[in-house]
Amino acid sequence: MTTPTELPASPRRWPRFLAARLDPKAYLGLHFTVGLGVTALALWLFGGVLEEVLDNATMVRLDERAATWIHAAVTPFGVRVAWIVTELGSPPVMAGIAVVGVVALLLLRRRLLAIVWAAAAVGGALLDQILKLAIHRTRPGFGAAFLH
Repeated sequence: MTTPTELPASPRRWPRFLAARLDPKAYLGLHFTVGLGVTALALWLFGGVLEEVLDNATMVRLDERAATWIHAAVTPFGVRVAWIVTELGSPPVMAGIAVVGVVALLLLRRRLLAIVWAAAAVGGALLDQILKLAIHRTRPGFGAAFLH
């Protein structure tokens, strides 16, 4: 229940609120607002791609055709390059990058940024596992030959 001294938010406050959201110097200003917008756009795009993949739509068929074409022209050097790129994104390498980043930020006395860096690394690893469990899609046929 509101008391007589508590007034509802004035419509005149909205321009100041919006100006603060777009001010690069304000706490939770422009950087946060743009970041939130980019995140929302990325989630929307990811949802669209995920829907296409789960529906086995045109994009999946194009992906399979591209994979067939690439594997028809593969060379031992190309396999080696692809393996190196894959290993760069492996959990041990990503964990190492996260640890090096946290240590470097702590040495630079950027404690909050180090915490955010660690949280992003842990969050990314968790999101990766959650999506794999939720989507439960089999590996592409060509990938199985190179796993061992």
